Amino acid sequence: HEAAIPITCPSMAAQTTPCSTQAMARVQTAWVLVINACGTMVGTGIYTMTGKMAGETGYATVISYLVGVIPTLQVGAVYAALATRFPRANSLSHWLRAAWGNSLPSSFLSFLGGSSSAGLYMFAGAGTTLGAALTLCKWVGMAAEDGSPAVLVTCVVLLFVCFVLNLCGLEETSRVLAICAAVELGGLFVVIVAVALMPSARSDLWTIDWTALPQVDAPTLADFSSWVSAVITGGVFVVFSFGGFETIASQAEEAEDPQRDLPRAFGCSLVIVALLNMLIMVATLCVITPEKLKASPDPLTDVMQQAVPWLPREVFTLVLFASAFNSVLGIQIHISRTLWGMARDGMLPTPLTWTRSFARAKAANMPKPQPYVALIVTTAIQVALLLFSLLDLGKNCATLLVVSFMLAHIAYIGVLRNEAAANRVPTGTSEHVFTVGMWVPLAGLATTAFIMFFAMRMWGVRFLTGWLLVSAAIWAGGHLRPHLPHED
Repeated sequence: HEAAIPITCPSMAAQTTPCSTQAMARVQTAWVLVINACGTMVGTGIYTMTGKMAGETGYATVISYLVGVIPTLQVGAVYAALATRFPRANSLSHWLRAAWGNSLPSSFLSFLGGSSSAGLYMFAGAGTTLGAALTLCKWVGMAAEDGSPAVLVTCVVLLFVCFVLNLCGLEETSRVLAICAAVELGGLFVVIVAVALMPSARSDLWTIDWTALPQVDAPTLADFSSWVSAVITGGVFVVFSFGGFETIASQAEEAEDPQRDLPRAFGCSLVIVALLNMLIMVATLCVITPEKLKASPDPLTDVMQQAVPWLPREVFTLVLFASAFNSVLGIQIHISRTLWGMARDGMLPTPLTWTRSFARAKAANMPKPQPYVALIVTTAIQVALLLFSLLDLGKNCATLLVVSFMLAHIAYIGVLRNEAAANRVPTGTSEHVFTVGMWVPLAGLATTAFIMFFAMRMWGVRFLTGWLLVSAAIWAGGHLRPHLPHED
């Protein structure tokens, strides 16, 4: 297995000059990766997207869930296969370059992979931070409104706390993530059990029309096409409810044994969250109508108020805060590793590769270098998004997540093509890697493209077009700039 990955610092013009950047310490076990991923997925998915999904597709959310879980499991298998071959922090961008080479079109495709992953979680992290700040302000009795000074200051403080924790090292951060994950998963367990004990909820389970949309009582021949469009579009939100499992791949260079640990982490985290997602969605819709869920800022708290009225609302508010804080912390890890890896591959400015050890691993008394510049940039961009109110946690993030899934399938198709041509696993990786057949990425690409088509019909292409133009401008500015004499 790769014990240490040699590090170089290419410039944005793809010049390779050595630097003092250190490799990350391998301190993450499979179960730590599972806990981290589950915590992030639950925070960005179940706690924040339940009301949005119900508002879009009503009781048919359950069918949308089945539509959305299929491409998620497909891309989970593809991520596991790619991560074991190429355990790199900038997972998606590096995979695309490894699969399709260093030509100009391949370079741009690779940059889009990193841009979609980093951009997605920039928005998601800032939006989740805002949710955490609102929850905390309400919990302490402060007036809390989007854009108010108190909320913005709280957001900045939360992001700074996450920044400091991440500077301490991944081991310390993982302990905090584990505590928060235990709190948020315990909250979901309470919701499921409480609703299951409600006689009215058990009765509604068999009487609800699980095909009904918010504006349509049941699918008919006249409105069947719009019903299908709405259900498939809802599948995009379901896909986003699994957002966070890619953080496993961004920690690949810090896994103890990537070939062994990464497939286990991907599989276990997706299965756990898939079961929780389904149970929570059904339980919630058995207690509260989709219209009320859409209007509620804290839908799961409202469910608890009906299922367990004697439980103080503040208790579940604390659970919501732990969930949001967990996601913000995990997302910051993912973005910083992605930027660090992209800079190392020459896609972003070299200073983003700079690392520094602020603590040492207890087990081996070894340094734990952290990409501090990438962490600073990540925090600064998230603060800017909050200050200028450039957030849309639902549609924009879901769009970028589906794009990143499509690009992952394209990367694996290229990798399998290369392996078939050479009749072996690419040089530099272990022969003992997780593999799935070509039909998986082909079917996954078709599925995600189909979902994206319906989503763009419903939402329009304004955000997608803007993201492509911004990404193209950044890529062109770095890749096509004139070479300076000292770079040659």
